[in-house]
Amino acid sequence: MPNQRGATAVEMAFILPVALLLVLGTIQFGGLLYLQHTMTSVVKDVVRRVAVGDLSAIQGRQMIEDQLADWPATFAVTVDTSIPDEIEASISVPRSDAAFINIGYFLDGNLTAQATMRRE
Repeated sequence: MPNQRGATAVEMAFILPVALLLVLGTIQFGGLLYLQHTMTSVVKDVVRRVAVGDLSAIQGRQMIEDQLADWPATFAVTVDTSIPDEIEASISVPRSDAAFINIGYFLDGNLTAQATMRRE
């Protein structure tokens, strides 16, 4: 058995990077999925509130920004009331800004949430 002492270290050297990559990838994916869900929920809530007259467009935009203030990213927020019978809102953020770990190529593009509702 003495000649097997280094085998554990070599096996760990092969397995640890793969296991670490899987764990960090799962955390990254979970964080982005959580952010996408939060953005979708917030934008739907704001559009509904603006459509029924509880909030103005400016208050709706502020509500979106307040709800996402804890996330360390810069969000592009629009609440559009220029269409006569519709309210439209959208939130967009580059994936690279929203990610916990910036891994470059895999984070191209934006996370976007939008909603449209008829004015009541």
